[in-house]
Amino acid sequence: MSLDKRSTFILQELIKAEDELLASDLMKKLNVSKRTIYYDLEKVNVWLKENCIPPIMRTFSRGFYLDYETKQRVLSNLRKLRHYQYFFTKNERVSLLGTILIMNNEFVHISDLMERTGVSRVTTFHDLDVLKQEMTVFQLSIEFHKKSGYTVSGSESNKRKAIAHYLTQLFARQGWEQLKNVQSLLNSIVFNNQSLSLDDHVAPLDVTDFYTLLVDYEKSLEVELTDEMLHTLALNLFIIGKRIEQDLFVHIDECEKIVLKATQEFFIAEKLSIILEEKMKLFLLEDEICFLTMLLLGSRVNTISEDQLNNEMDALKNVMKRLIFDFQRYSCIIFQNEEELEKLMFIHLKPAYYRIKYDVFTENPLTETIKENYPEVFQITKKVIFHLEHLVQKCVNDQETAYIAMYFGGWLRRQGATPTTRHRAIIVCGSGIGTSNLLRLQLEQLLATVNIVDSISLRDYQKNQFDADLFFSTVSIKDKGIPVIQVNPILTDEDKRLILTKLNSIEGSEINVKPTLSALLNVIQKHTKIMDEQKLMQDLKSLLQITEIIPKESKKPMLHELLTKKTIQFKTEVRTWEEAIFEASKPLLEQGNITESYIEAMIDNVKNLGPYIVIVPEIAIPHARPEQGVKKLGMSLLCLKNPVSFSKKEEHQVRLVIVLAAIDNELHLQALSQLITLLSDEDKVAKMMSASSPDEIVPILQDLSSLTN
Repeated sequence: MSLDKRSTFILQELIKAEDELLASDLMKKLNVSKRTIYYDLEKVNVWLKENCIPPIMRTFSRGFYLDYETKQRVLSNLRKLRHYQYFFTKNERVSLLGTILIMNNEFVHISDLMERTGVSRVTTFHDLDVLKQEMTVFQLSIEFHKKSGYTVSGSESNKRKAIAHYLTQLFARQGWEQLKNVQSLLNSIVFNNQSLSLDDHVAPLDVTDFYTLLVDYEKSLEVELTDEMLHTLALNLFIIGKRIEQDLFVHIDECEKIVLKATQEFFIAEKLSIILEEKMKLFLLEDEICFLTMLLLGSRVNTISEDQLNNEMDALKNVMKRLIFDFQRYSCIIFQNEEELEKLMFIHLKPAYYRIKYDVFTENPLTETIKENYPEVFQITKKVIFHLEHLVQKCVNDQETAYIAMYFGGWLRRQGATPTTRHRAIIVCGSGIGTSNLLRLQLEQLLATVNIVDSISLRDYQKNQFDADLFFSTVSIKDKGIPVIQVNPILTDEDKRLILTKLNSIEGSEINVKPTLSALLNVIQKHTKIMDEQKLMQDLKSLLQITEIIPKESKKPMLHELLTKKTIQFKTEVRTWEEAIFEASKPLLEQGNITESYIEAMIDNVKNLGPYIVIVPEIAIPHARPEQGVKKLGMSLLCLKNPVSFSKKEEHQVRLVIVLAAIDNELHLQALSQLITLLSDEDKVAKMMSASSPDEIVPILQDLSSLTN
């Protein structure tokens, strides 16, 4: 008998599963009844019996499984099926489509894609939509022409990286030994060249040949590559050969080539290129050798020579120290033998740095397992990974984050330690991202063992249930069975005492308070006269090893870069609070940062939610959501000699109106952090209140930036 698509899918899931597979899991994935699943399992057993393969095994109350030997025999038989009998998963279909479209340098018709994946036109269109989104990661795009079909546009180097990614997706989950089938796969999907042979007189090489080549020359690399990376490099070498065979070459920027040619890896790449030329009868241009250098730089290793370790980049070592320091702070653990950890961590960080820098994607098959089984370690690693992101000026994906988390997790297990339980907290805020981010920054500075996982509106809180240990709210809300701590947007000393008191009353809570430099300075100022404030700040940093939430190398603008002479205004008075918001917004409107609809949205927020924007006495920070009219990041300040009332209450009299126009959740955080420090300093606020021109306020902002960096 032949397997239908659903039965083949079940068989494939059994092959992939590391543990027993529950019937309920299959029911969810296929959206069918339990009876149907058992019927399909019986059909699979009939097919197995016909092919002289042992039947599916079952552990009572746990699920179904196949042993290792049976899985290998099933895989061998499945490959004999015609392709339309084999049911690809959605991820496999997308990977197959990506490989087909890139490897075929001419347009591909939708009918060819349907035939190769064995699904309907509608499903193929849906898969193409997913692929289009994925291609953006590699800076590639899918083009469509009505008569010709589909093709991929972008640089050759990015295409190669995408091909390696999609082939890895197709084969790695079945075991790296299956990569030997890459040659036959590419032969079947490249429509305009069925043989893909390099020369009629040269036997075509496959991935296993390149693997053997790398093993032979591994000593020249002066490192011991991981088994997985040996396979990945072999696959990339194979792809380089295939693309050169098709007269497709990479182009590397001249400045980048100068940097790459200065590395030890370039020397090794040259040696490898000579071997490749001898084997493949092809000549590798300098750009191709540089591309190979990028791959070598990004290769994960098990060991590295002592000389290389001692001569590596100081910047990366500093990042490594910050990662380890912050991980200990957030996990409330002190590592033993920290120098040994630094050495092992650096071995991993060096290739990770180059992989991220050169967009060399690597699949981490354990990512989801780490997220599920070690959520605390992964989340803390994700929280501190910004140090590496600032160095490479790129986001670090979950695959790379999980690898670093594995190092931390392994070190914790070695010491028999586990991170302190972290409490999940949610901020309830009236409107906009400005106030919630303002509060988030202060809470993260104050509490090391609390994760702020989300910010929600009052309506969301009232309508829905949330998975959290506690809520922080800027408005009065009813306790729904989870503790609620109501605080001001700018935390007062009383707020901080309240937070610590309530958190300590939560069973099992261990709160680690991290004082900020500005908070320490405020306490010292109350009891003594400071002779040199800047020198004191530096000494406190050195003594207490306090790190700021926003690091110096951040590219986010500072407060004085947003609040300038052009965006600071002075008026004697305004008639209404609506007029105050309008007048304060004028500089941003004139500069094109916002539209009039953003001003209307800020006013509507106050009308609907009340004067929540009055965060401390005499100071208001009106804001709305980015999509309500923000074109680019900006801040403006209106200073009033006579206060304007935002309500009938005395505490809502305002003299400083600071308009915040944020474009996302991140870019304004540097300036916002500095604004928090400023508003916590009564002397500086008093100076702003008494100022009569921008020239008196700008130096205050500039001094603040120098102190917080």
